[in-house]
Amino acid sequence: MMPLEPIVADEHLIHRIIDGDERAFTELYQRYHQRLGAYLFKLTKAPELTQELVHDVFLKIWQNRVTLAPIKNFKAYLFVVSKNMAINHLKKLAKEFKEQQELIHLNEDSFDELTDEANRYILMLDEAVDRLPPQGKQVYMLCKQHRLSYAEIANQLAISPETVKKHLQRAVKSITEYLRSHADTAGIALLCFFYFFD
Repeated sequence: MMPLEPIVADEHLIHRIIDGDERAFTELYQRYHQRLGAYLFKLTKAPELTQELVHDVFLKIWQNRVTLAPIKNFKAYLFVVSKNMAINHLKKLAKEFKEQQELIHLNEDSFDELTDEANRYILMLDEAVDRLPPQGKQVYMLCKQHRLSYAEIANQLAISPETVKKHLQRAVKSITEYLRSHADTAGIALLCFFYFFD
């Protein structure tokens, strides 16, 4: 039976890492990354974030390897650094989440302010559509609300795609003229953008 290869102490690996020995760094990584991942997962409860933090911790160790010389207990140092990084990252995520919620709330308030005006414009559009001739209204509704193509509308109504196109052009013209006489410029632009050219 061959004797087991002696385990290199952390201190020896650290000295080699300080000198830029990548093999020593890889050995240190292999020694601790699974235990570190399990520890960080208890803090984050998120597998992807845990992997990211493990990577960042070892990257930081490699980039700052010249500062490792005074460290006597690398394992303790590793877990303290990891805990601090995890806490800082979670604080950052919490701050970003809070800012997103504040932005959503602000947008909701702005939306509420616009709701009455938007509803007024939409009612105008409904009135304009109701004034269309029966077949023009049917073509318009199939195109804009049901999202059917010219060919699909033509097949459904037993007319040619060219006739569908003409009905739609007349409908858009009629609706636009109605809105021009009842809504302001901003309202017309908004309705045309969402209902005519989408």
